[in-house]
Amino acid sequence: MHYQAEPHGESKLVRCVRGSIFDVAVDLREGSPTLRRWHGVELSASNRLAFYIPPGLAHGFQTLCDDAEVLYQMGNPYVPEAARGVRWDDPAFAIDWPEPHGERVVSERDKRLRGLPRAMTRFHGYYSLWRDLHARAFTRLMAPAFASCGKGTRLVPPLELHRPQYVSLGERVHVGAGSWFYVDNEHARLEIGDGTRMSGLCVVSAAEHVRLGRDVLLGRNVYIADHIHGVARPQVPVFEQPLEKIEPIDIGDRAWLGQNVVILPGVTVGAGAVVGANSVVGEDVAPRTVVVGAPARKVRELPAG
Repeated sequence: MHYQAEPHGESKLVRCVRGSIFDVAVDLREGSPTLRRWHGVELSASNRLAFYIPPGLAHGFQTLCDDAEVLYQMGNPYVPEAARGVRWDDPAFAIDWPEPHGERVVSERDKRLRGLPRAMTRFHGYYSLWRDLHARAFTRLMAPAFASCGKGTRLVPPLELHRPQYVSLGERVHVGAGSWFYVDNEHARLEIGDGTRMSGLCVVSAAEHVRLGRDVLLGRNVYIADHIHGVARPQVPVFEQPLEKIEPIDIGDRAWLGQNVVILPGVTVGAGAVVGANSVVGEDVAPRTVVVGAPARKVRELPAG
């Protein structure tokens, strides 16, 4: 399982263009709610899926046939002195690899890799437990301040809250540290659906109505606002100028907004849509559509099934 140490952390976009592989990512980011958890997906030339792996995750794969070809796109240059790795069979991760058809072949380089040090594993376990207990206590303390706060929801401090009494949180919502809920007035509403996860440092601001559906995933630093301040008065700070455009925003169920995405007023993001990192979205995104760029543009449609 390979990765690059900071400050050379790299993202990866992985495809299998011939044959098939079982591709796995393991979260090694300290403080992450999914620390040491893994996710695996089968990539093949026939299913044409791509697997995005953000910085801070270790990556590895097992071929599922004798003739496989894998294509990588990397977010940072390869830095040999920053290259790191951990064993593919480390019990700290307990990855459920497919059974090989014959003898499992592991490269000599990977055979020399070690697992996570036991002391580190124990520390991460204690740290994760402390963070979970801290978030539980903070959530219980803050829940009465919201219009509603469903069962299993976790609020990770610190958070910035303005008029939380007009914010509704569904069940099993995760709000990462450093996020900000802002409601401009007593008539505005902000709704977060069941199972939605905000990775942290996200801003959701409502002057009329912002709705995030069920099981929406927000990467870090996502900015969603249903309003824009005027800029007509050059001697007045922008945030003190009147709102000129106020239009509701709706993010559909199971949509994914990548890191640093900006959603502008009046936008509807359809169910199951994917908005790539660093995109600025000023027009509606159809369901099961992938958009990227600033301004965002459609690059593909996802299978309906």
